[in-house]
Amino acid sequence: MQGIKVGIAGGFVAHVPTEPTPEKEGAVADDVPQATPLPEGPWLRDDAHDQRLIREVAPVDHPTPKPAASYHLVVLGGGSAGLVTAAAAAGLGARVALVEKTGLGGDCLLSGCVPSKALLSSAKRAHAVRNAAQYGIQVAKGTRVDFPAVMQRMRRIRADLSPVDAVKRFTELGIDVFQGHGRFVGPDTLQVGRNTLKFRSAVLATGGRAIVPPTLGLEEAGYLTHETVFNLDERPKTMLVLGAGPIGCELSQAFSRLGTKVLLVDQGEHLLPRVAADAAALVRKSLEADGVRVMMGASLLRVLKAEAGYHCMMRNDAAAVEVDCILIATGRAPVVDNLGLDTAGVAFDRTRGVQVDSSLRTTNPRIYAAGDCANQERFTHVADATARVVVRNALFPGSKPAKLVIPTCTYTDPEVATVGRTAKDLVRDDIPHQAIQVDFRHVDRARLEGQSGGFARVLVHDRSDQILGAIVVGEGAGDLIGTLSLAITHNIGLGKFSSTIFPYPTRAEVLRKLGDAWQRAKLTPTAAKALGTWFKLHS
Repeated sequence: MQGIKVGIAGGFVAHVPTEPTPEKEGAVADDVPQATPLPEGPWLRDDAHDQRLIREVAPVDHPTPKPAASYHLVVLGGGSAGLVTAAAAAGLGARVALVEKTGLGGDCLLSGCVPSKALLSSAKRAHAVRNAAQYGIQVAKGTRVDFPAVMQRMRRIRADLSPVDAVKRFTELGIDVFQGHGRFVGPDTLQVGRNTLKFRSAVLATGGRAIVPPTLGLEEAGYLTHETVFNLDERPKTMLVLGAGPIGCELSQAFSRLGTKVLLVDQGEHLLPRVAADAAALVRKSLEADGVRVMMGASLLRVLKAEAGYHCMMRNDAAAVEVDCILIATGRAPVVDNLGLDTAGVAFDRTRGVQVDSSLRTTNPRIYAAGDCANQERFTHVADATARVVVRNALFPGSKPAKLVIPTCTYTDPEVATVGRTAKDLVRDDIPHQAIQVDFRHVDRARLEGQSGGFARVLVHDRSDQILGAIVVGEGAGDLIGTLSLAITHNIGLGKFSSTIFPYPTRAEVLRKLGDAWQRAKLTPTAAKALGTWFKLHS
């Protein structure tokens, strides 16, 4: 992402993205923007951990390969989708070129899943210390959060994980790794600097970028996104988070638990708009208990740079807010600009991404797309799954449709995980169903751990035990949803959970209890009367 750095109150640096460079008709190699060296990336610090990361995913001494006469597969983008695609294709014996302009690992390693979950882990420990007295543990007064140490831990873990995505590793797999900006200059040709890569097939895996709403004064004042917030070394005293989706909720809770006074603002009716309202209400209750001020039905109208931060004026709220920093978490958009897609004959939309069919083939039959640039569900596990589909379809005859059952998880406390269809979906499509729910207060392990809030709810077909969708809210929801995803994918009915033995005491017992609840629900009045007669006769 191109942009400029601006200083903000609190001693840290924010990144202000510039508008994407528009497509140039008839662009030639000399017009192609070159890579921005990773050491200058806006989300990296000049410390030992980040320098170690750079040496793995964007080594400055990596020699540019001599292009092959033709490649079986050229992969544009070195994030999760691109790396899985390249490694799988090379493992099958294909000649593969991998092109990345910044650093291998993409959003997940560099500015997404890895750093965010490391931060959430530290915040969870801080929360546990503050609430230790509930478990009979007395903590000495004066316990404090060492925010620089928290961020150092995050950067150390990120660097520790980077060898899996290292340029060296992919080179040793036999892949030609090109560091630079790739751009299509024909239906079967990609240009990287002065290197021309001819291909039989190609895969677009360019990922996504943060969406920044057009707000008066925001560009001039400066702000953070999920791509830059992990650059902080000093904890902001106050923070405005714009957007109450998964990223906004996760980071609001994390920073609040680490000691920042957080205001979470969204124009919607409830936070986490893609999950059921009662589940979102439990998350809101938890965020507010952690000190997050939640303002729904509002939006950021204007930002003015103040002497020591920002003066933020809200729509639908008379009072202005003074904060140290602004975090924009209003979603992600596909990266599709300045790639020569028009020249390659690939149809795309700047909001929805690259147009693909059921086999993930674009409007150019040689080119496929995987990951965030072509999917509305922009998650690392979706990028991985779609990459596996495109490898098969791009390299071999015939086509396999991408029929994916996609679980999701928001890693707040409590976690919220979903899979399959929602109740709204089923009502809209007039599919008869029933909801089977078990609250965690009925699960012994949850009560023993003092984490009995939340529930597991499964939607089953009214005339069978077929699982159509599920939502789990509570500690470990992301782990539990995987089993329900397996059941939907392979058509394992809810009744099977009733006859499955789960170890006691575990939170997974909620799955057996769901099966038991379904068994009780299917006991019709006629069956109940017959059983009553049986036992009366045999009493």
